[in-house]
Amino acid sequence: MDTKKKIIEVLPYGKPYHFVDRIVSINENESISCYRFKKDEFFYPGHFKNNPVIPGLILLEAAGQMGAVCLGIYLLDLHHSGHSFIPVIARIEADFHNPVYPGEEICTYTKKIVYRKNVLKCELNVFNQKKEPILSAIALCKFILNETQ
Repeated sequence: MDTKKKIIEVLPYGKPYHFVDRIVSINENESISCYRFKKDEFFYPGHFKNNPVIPGLILLEAAGQMGAVCLGIYLLDLHHSGHSFIPVIARIEADFHNPVYPGEEICTYTKKIVYRKNVLKCELNVFNQKKEPILSAIALCKFILNETQ
């Protein structure tokens, strides 16, 4: 199986919290992943009335999944093949630049800063289809051994 498809398959998220459609590229130092927000996502009715936009926390979750979690799974497979880990976004510091609307696709460009002892610190830059910046962040993701499997 293709590495990119394998990473998406092992993501520990289900609907409605699965925010990775495709991985464009991935290697030991960086990745690019994308997600298109459906026009019927569960959070639109309350955010905002008659003017739906993607909530900031959902954008952070999507960026974390597309960036830190996908790259972390890739790195874990290189170093701990066969083990199951639970990703935990331990810290994220972000700046928001532009809103995202229903139906828009965003892509997260991720660059590894450091990976040590199953902890990934990375830079996340999210853009829309027009290449406008959506958010930029520094994220710390811990991968905890899943001892239930």
